Amino acid sequence: MAERSGSYTLGIVLVIVGGLMLLGQLGINVGWIIALVIAGYLVYKGWGLYKHAESSGKRGLGICLIVVGLLWMTGLLPIIIGLVVAAIVMYFGWNLLKSKPQATVATDPPLYDDSRELRHRDPMAKSDRRTDHLDEWEREVKNRLNAKEETE
Repeated sequence: MAERSGSYTLGIVLVIVGGLMLLGQLGINVGWIIALVIAGYLVYKGWGLYKHAESSGKRGLGICLIVVGLLWMTGLLPIIIGLVVAAIVMYFGWNLLKSKPQATVATDPPLYDDSRELRHRDPMAKSDRRTDHLDEWEREVKNRLNAKEETE
């Protein structure tokens, strides 16, 4: 028997998929066969890994493949995946609720002058410009220069 290339196998797969599509167009839906074949292949490969494993990691992977294949064959895989995703979302949501304090409505932060006493903004002021650290630093430098000039 001559050895076949990968393109030969791909050709067989394409012919089978095309035939299944054609049957689907004719009203004969046999797409479930593909899912059954894939699930059976997972069980087959998982059993091979489990049986001939040199390490516990490969044995565990084999068991996982068997379980996923069997769940897929029975139609329970989407249900299990949905339950796992829901549990993960609930877990992270619960952690967010537990770890963060309840949010409060933020108001304009109070501004501080050079003496660090609390000073509130005048709501009737013409300028709505806020001061930042650079403005405070400039004011402090000017005050020091004026104080230095007065002492001289």
